[in-house]
Amino acid sequence: MRLSLILSQISGIFRQSENDVSVTSENVNPKVVTFEDCVRINNARFKNEKIPQINSRNQYFAAITANILALSVGISIGWTSPTIQILQSTRSPLNYSITLQQASWIGSFLPLGALFGVLLFGWLSNVIGRFWALWIASFPQIFSWLCIINASTVEFLYIGRFTAGICTGAVFTLVPLYVSEISDNSARGFLGSIFLLTVNFGTLLMFIFGSYFSYSFTSKFMLSFPIVYAAIFMFFPETPYFLLQHGKTKKAENSLKFLNGCRKAVDTPDAIKIRLLVIAKKVEDQARSRTKSSFNEELKQKSPRKALIIGIVLVMVNQLCGCFAFINYTADIFEASGSSLSPNQSAIIIAAIMVFGSGVSIWVIKRMTRKFLYSLSCAGTMIGLLLFGVYGTMRSYYDLANFNWVSIVCMSFVIFIASAGLIPLTFIMLSEILPPRIRSSGTTLCTALLWFIAFLLLRFFPLAVNVLQLHVCMYFFCSITLLGMIFVIFFVPETKNRSTEAIEKMLMN
Repeated sequence: MRLSLILSQISGIFRQSENDVSVTSENVNPKVVTFEDCVRINNARFKNEKIPQINSRNQYFAAITANILALSVGISIGWTSPTIQILQSTRSPLNYSITLQQASWIGSFLPLGALFGVLLFGWLSNVIGRFWALWIASFPQIFSWLCIINASTVEFLYIGRFTAGICTGAVFTLVPLYVSEISDNSARGFLGSIFLLTVNFGTLLMFIFGSYFSYSFTSKFMLSFPIVYAAIFMFFPETPYFLLQHGKTKKAENSLKFLNGCRKAVDTPDAIKIRLLVIAKKVEDQARSRTKSSFNEELKQKSPRKALIIGIVLVMVNQLCGCFAFINYTADIFEASGSSLSPNQSAIIIAAIMVFGSGVSIWVIKRMTRKFLYSLSCAGTMIGLLLFGVYGTMRSYYDLANFNWVSIVCMSFVIFIASAGLIPLTFIMLSEILPPRIRSSGTTLCTALLWFIAFLLLRFFPLAVNVLQLHVCMYFFCSITLLGMIFVIFFVPETKNRSTEAIEKMLMN
């Protein structure tokens, strides 16, 4: 989509009568209006006038509705911890107890589905749009809960977890993208920050319901979330970015009008048309950067190649610090560690601390540099894992009945400090470090790798705990976190408040 076509359709708002001095200045040709002219004229026109107020209420409604599906994904992530214990007991709804191997497959099918979902919905969002792809993503989630509710064999649970994973991959790809493309600069920061918070709250909700309500009631209640989401989300528009990418200028204008609280029948405010023009400029710049060279050709250059390597290391540390495995197998971990509380009570505490840590991250990320906060979070996570490992080692040789509170304290500290820095910063630094010309492909590659590692981790973590013992796994996670901290300190440039050009120059050096 060429910017000139967009300009020709909306530049009429800047053509004033001959008596309008601000527009008929000597520097403006009214027949050829450039992007810079539009911005300059807009500034001149509104210099002594009150700029029309834009109501961003619908942006909040759309973002919150999209995050209902994120909440449902968090519920699916948290489903494993309380449910595995039920499935391994005499209370199993399958009428038989599952084995350790089957339990590990149930846990690992979600990230395997997420790997597939990232690739499928990443492609689909560029073909049919962010809105339709995100709406369709609710159906694998609905199907997942139907499989779980009606499961008579473990194979039904495998299918249900895999389809829940497809939705998970779609949500982690599309919700941040959709929210960023519908929101103004003033609202984008807050609306983008609630994504991980919502996912983690969903996990907490599942831990509570899974601990205190029946398997059947919990599954049926959780089915309501994707259904409600699918019913409500239909009333929201496609993003203006996608519509302009496909030459649908009028629909993009209507989308912006809705998102900014204007009715279709009302004449479009000039402020919204200016916004439309700014988006059109970004769309053309992105299209121009993509056509210059292929992804493989870009990787032959030093800065894109180094940026991708940094992104790969960040997602590896994100998973191999162990936090995702802890959340999926929280109850089993506390049962193995001899916690003074019941496994499910301990899991609820951990999930609540994770939600709190996610909330804290919104505050600290604004106030600290990326490298300092990431390194600090890695150091804290490493200390917590080390202490947990030492406690497990000592417990193998001594009676530590009076110290069985140590496991929940260490785990709580690890989850909090990682949720406040290491985990959310992975995605923030990834988006900032990758140059625009490889950002789309690079992000897809790194996200797919993240879910592949998560699949391997959840598949083999229960087996490793059974064979090597829990404390050995803690030492492994501690070592990876230490290496990640060292890597970021010495090889990753600071990205906060830095332009893309400045980051590329630092990568070149």
